[in-house]
Amino acid sequence: MFMGKIFSKRLNEIRISTGFLLISIILALSILPGCAEPGSATTPSTTPATQEPAVTYPLTIKDGTRDSKGVTVGREMTFTSAPQRIVSLAPSNTEIVYALGLGDKLVGNTTYCDYPEAAKSIAKVGGYSTVEVEKIVALKPDLILAANIHAAKVVPQLISLNLPVFVVDPRSLQDVLDSITLVGRVTNVQAKAADVVKTMNDRINAVKAKTAILPDAQRVRTLMLIWHDPPMTVGPNTFMFELIQLAGGTSVSKGMADGFPTMGLESIISADPQVVITTGMGGAENLTLQYIKNEPRLKDIPARKDGRVYEVNQDWTNRMGPRVVDGLEAMAKLIHPELFK
Repeated sequence: MFMGKIFSKRLNEIRISTGFLLISIILALSILPGCAEPGSATTPSTTPATQEPAVTYPLTIKDGTRDSKGVTVGREMTFTSAPQRIVSLAPSNTEIVYALGLGDKLVGNTTYCDYPEAAKSIAKVGGYSTVEVEKIVALKPDLILAANIHAAKVVPQLISLNLPVFVVDPRSLQDVLDSITLVGRVTNVQAKAADVVKTMNDRINAVKAKTAILPDAQRVRTLMLIWHDPPMTVGPNTFMFELIQLAGGTSVSKGMADGFPTMGLESIISADPQVVITTGMGGAENLTLQYIKNEPRLKDIPARKDGRVYEVNQDWTNRMGPRVVDGLEAMAKLIHPELFK
């Protein structure tokens, strides 16, 4: 049924963003007081970033390739000059490219790359797991930004064709910042990358200043659901789990398996969540949100009784790019509205 191809594609997106997984959500949120407007992650900071020297080429640098245990080992590459023709194989990478002001150098991306608006008109080279190598070759790129989902098949194929594929695989908020810095260095826009990272850090720290000091008793029991049939949540060592903690919540999935474990109805009831946050998976109607709001056996959980069942823009929390800060701010406001009035 519905959980067929659409879910598989969505789940693939989740798997990319989080390291072993990824997603994109929808949230009708207003601006966070004290925080920047959603979507403004790339807005330059009012404080000048540290001046970064120009890159000297040839530049030999390691990418974000991980081993089978998920440890970053890096694959060394040498660039003789700043790339001028970039192909992105992941929406998060596409958003990084635009955030760095390199949109005019992007010659190819995937069918999932829909932000910013200009990304939609770029030549498509397939989806995440359905990359069409012949289309990439035809674009004659001098930099291909891949994700770890491509490591087993696509990356070796591109390497065998002597194509410059560079893996970017962030799995935490800090990884996202480091990836932006890394891509900025490869493309010789280090000052811009430093500015983007500083702006993001300023916004992250603004949230943490209000939530990091919360005692355990004031941390809100939060359930994040990415699917409803069966209910699937976010386990430890996922990016979304990290967002819940930073936003001042305590994930009720703490202690569960890593990744995206399923959670039975009785377990949800037993967890007694004060807030439930759903992603936009399941189509525009967000079937997961409807499930939580309407499942009669969940009528007594605090989140239902207090009207605290929400939806967040999945692109803000699943794409490991500059807009992750929007996701953090949105979740912080949902979990602790009293702190962000």
